[in-house]
Amino acid sequence: MIHLNRPPRIAEELLGPAKRIRRVSLAGVGCASDTLEAPVEDFDVDDVLTYRFYVDYDANDPSTIFADDHTLRNPERTVVRKEKPQFKVDISSTGTLFTSGTHLIELWVTDGAAVAQSRAPPFTANPDGGVTFHPYATSYAWQVQVTATCE
Repeated sequence: MIHLNRPPRIAEELLGPAKRIRRVSLAGVGCASDTLEAPVEDFDVDDVLTYRFYVDYDANDPSTIFADDHTLRNPERTVVRKEKPQFKVDISSTGTLFTSGTHLIELWVTDGAAVAQSRAPPFTANPDGGVTFHPYATSYAWQVQVTATCE
């Protein structure tokens, strides 16, 4: 029997917040933060999924990788994962995202290991000379407009 790997999918119809364009303020106390989250599904219920968020991704600048890889295990063995990738846009943090202007936050989900400074995982060579199937990756992006005043 051949096991075909099926791709994970970001369930856009279940996204929270649903808008791709978000506004966040740098004004301080009393201004709301924002949490980006994305439900993920994979029909291969035993796959361990890996996700990573990027802020203003630039392939030539490794500092645009915002967070370490995180895994989504599936002890419930459900197609839609109970745990969701989350990114908190919080004004108490520092870094590129928290400067005024427009920023792009990208979420990448893969059913294989992600590699630093790369969006797509590599092929893996097997001792017999073959290669493992390239894992699948999927992505979603939000445009975040950071302002200096509460709106």
